[in-house]
Amino acid sequence: MKKKLLILSIFLLAFTLRFLWLNVVPNAIGGDELTYVITSKAIYLTGSDISGTWNPLSAFLFNYPPAEKQAELMYFLLLPFVGPFPFSILNVHLVGAILSFLTVVLIFLITKKLFGEKVAFIAAFLASVNPWFIFIGRTAYEMNPAVFFYLLFFYLILVLKNWKILLVIPVLLLAFYSYIATKLLFLPFVALTLIFAFYYLGLKKFKKQYLLVLGFSIVTVIAFVFLLKLNSPSSRMSEILTPFSPIVAESVMSSRKTSINSPILSLVENKLTVFSKIVVSKTTNIFSFDYLFAHGDNFFSLYNHGLFYSLDLILLILGLFTLWSKKKRLFAYLIGFILISITPQIFFADFKNFTPHIALLFPFLIIIAALGAGEIISLLKKSRFFYLGVLLFLGIYLFSVVNFLNIYFFQFPLKGHMDFSLRVMSKYLVLAEPIAKKDGMEIVVLSPRNSDLYKKFLFYGNIYNKENAALVSKNLKDKNPNYNGIEFIACNSEIDLNDKKLYVYNAECKPLDKRGEKLIISRPSDGGEQFSIYNDSICSKFDLDKFPLNANLSDFKIEQMNLDKFCKTFIFKQE
Repeated sequence: MKKKLLILSIFLLAFTLRFLWLNVVPNAIGGDELTYVITSKAIYLTGSDISGTWNPLSAFLFNYPPAEKQAELMYFLLLPFVGPFPFSILNVHLVGAILSFLTVVLIFLITKKLFGEKVAFIAAFLASVNPWFIFIGRTAYEMNPAVFFYLLFFYLILVLKNWKILLVIPVLLLAFYSYIATKLLFLPFVALTLIFAFYYLGLKKFKKQYLLVLGFSIVTVIAFVFLLKLNSPSSRMSEILTPFSPIVAESVMSSRKTSINSPILSLVENKLTVFSKIVVSKTTNIFSFDYLFAHGDNFFSLYNHGLFYSLDLILLILGLFTLWSKKKRLFAYLIGFILISITPQIFFADFKNFTPHIALLFPFLIIIAALGAGEIISLLKKSRFFYLGVLLFLGIYLFSVVNFLNIYFFQFPLKGHMDFSLRVMSKYLVLAEPIAKKDGMEIVVLSPRNSDLYKKFLFYGNIYNKENAALVSKNLKDKNPNYNGIEFIACNSEIDLNDKKLYVYNAECKPLDKRGEKLIISRPSDGGEQFSIYNDSICSKFDLDKFPLNANLSDFKIEQMNLDKFCKTFIFKQE
């Protein structure tokens, strides 16, 4: 009974940290999320993408919407959450939160199978509170289904017998369609999992079934490469780093140009040696303390917190040592899975870390860290200070968790991440449009990313529907994004500020030559200008502040705000 209560408590914690304030944090959506959401809505409304030119079923043949090359599955996972319902931050992020929670369950089940129940409880707890899992689990990014379906395949291979093993094939398909980056590790991951089951677990009597699964995986990869080249000549395969990539050739030429000629120059400075150096450098960057435990990367945009807690490093080191000293064969297999999990980043033609590419690394590191924590508990049991030691370590760890939650829930929303200012701008346009129309005024939005602003306006304004879907498609095809008197155009610093038009001017544009009285939409963190508003007719009548004041989480429920509250919270007057 105590064990059931313990695991239920851990699962409740995982559920809470993924669904708490999900309608508020994160307070905006990213560009890739927008692509999935808008396309899912378009599929529901029209049976096509937003351009009206793409058959969604062709995604499974790796034929993507125009100008988009995102993973295939996420469109369809989001469909029941955003198709029949109004757009909202909550609806968009529900599927990610659900899959992230189920991933914690899978980590518990896998760890229990490999190391027993005690370590499994710890692994479930560590996964529940892991910073990366919480961060990504509250988004609509494709890493959530990718990690879930790969782990589900791994777990099913551990438990299924006889011909039931073939039930993993549809799971493998879902894993393959989940994320473009993890397609690179698909075949090695499947092969190592089957080898692990065959040799380490001793399930040699299922050789035929394993060969069928492996054969299916090989055919899937071959079909993907063939169809991708057939359907999309400009595919993302050019982003794969090989010894023959232009970036490697350029590095070789650069090294040779800055070296004195010698007989061994071509021996030590060639494509193979330079490629090897790049691989080693990228691997080192991935496992650096600063990246994993201190700051993360630009995608994991908390900036003052790592992907793991600092104490996790101690657990990882002890877990690896325990594995090496007690279960060398299992140690070798887990190291193999770790190396496979980082291949999308290693073979990505960019030197900067990009955490989504190593999404499958986290479950294996957490399992090893849980083994380390279990070893600490075993060692402490031999001491008379057992309870004091456990309480001290647990207290420090829980303090680390609380610190992260404070950063994520109460600092991260103010960073303006994922173009939060566009959400504010969209709300302003929704409020301004009927008043401007009544006064005979047009609204002009100027930005270097006018098409992107237009799509986010459709989302945040919740105005993309069956009635205007055809018009939206035409506007995008004609490169003339507009809606009901609101026109989205490219930057133009020479524009004449006509008194009969309301202008919203993006700060990314070149500053206007003419300066007039204006209101601004600013960054919530430091008050920096994001948009200028000229000829305002709705907010200027209120007593506005000059810069953002202290914010509350409730302030980010923008769509529910009335005009008075919205203007006083997010629109500022610059003198």
